[in-house]
Amino acid sequence: MKIRVLVVDEAAFVRDSLKRVLRQFLKNVEVFDAVNGKRAMPLMHGNKMTLIISSWDMPEMSGDEFLAWVRSQENFAKTPFIVMADGGDRKSVEAAVKAGANDFLAKPFTPDEVQKRIVKQLTRIGVMKKPPSNPHDSGGSLGALTGGSGAAAKAKTQKKREVKSAAGFGLPAATAKPKASKPSDKSGNFDGTAQLNFESYSIKCKIRELSLTGVNGLIQRTSKEEMPHIFDTAAADIANSADESIGNFNVYVHSLQASDPNPNAKTMRITLRFANNSPDQFEPLSKAIARGR
Repeated sequence: MKIRVLVVDEAAFVRDSLKRVLRQFLKNVEVFDAVNGKRAMPLMHGNKMTLIISSWDMPEMSGDEFLAWVRSQENFAKTPFIVMADGGDRKSVEAAVKAGANDFLAKPFTPDEVQKRIVKQLTRIGVMKKPPSNPHDSGGSLGALTGGSGAAAKAKTQKKREVKSAAGFGLPAATAKPKASKPSDKSGNFDGTAQLNFESYSIKCKIRELSLTGVNGLIQRTSKEEMPHIFDTAAADIANSADESIGNFNVYVHSLQASDPNPNAKTMRITLRFANNSPDQFEPLSKAIARGR
């Protein structure tokens, strides 16, 4: 079966990088690209797209206008639609979900993250078989069985996961090096907790890694009514191991998956991204990261 993927972004290097990644792990893929939604529409009239990856912020025809048009077309009403936007742009994330987007890629992103999102959607619609899970994977996906390359490949890409500039996106791991940053900007092990206050419930999160972009941690699986979903927003009260408050931060759920392949797993890995916080809030956060507690 021919897999047709439409890539929409005004930046040529982003489109070229996505095409390169797609062709690396999909043998039967045909990739179409356009600079915005307006230019993408004619491409869709003559081709049955399997998947659409589109930027949210585009000239002439924005991502939300393009998505609305796609969903209004009978042939594409259920076509998987992955939105690309800045990771801290919570409003765009929420708008995309309400408009009918199926998944979200936070810019800048890595080839490994792109592959996981695509495999997840192609598996969901039955184009690909569900791949085996990797309990050690901390990428952005929902559930233990989400797709991706083998464990060895993931281990390599995880080390290059934090990318400070999209300029290196799509290059081999040996050359796609992140820009140098101050020690306080780097993520690291952190001994602390975050009280996650969602709209109708609260969950305690054990923090394993803390950075200026977000939190990686563990939560306990409870009832379906009190479990977060991708893109859910919350207020996070972060404290160190001495139960000293570091601050309250606006976050959204970037990924959620089981800590092991057991369908009855009680522990879930959660990744939270900071969104719409004032600059002065990050000073105590930076000091806590530097101390590691």
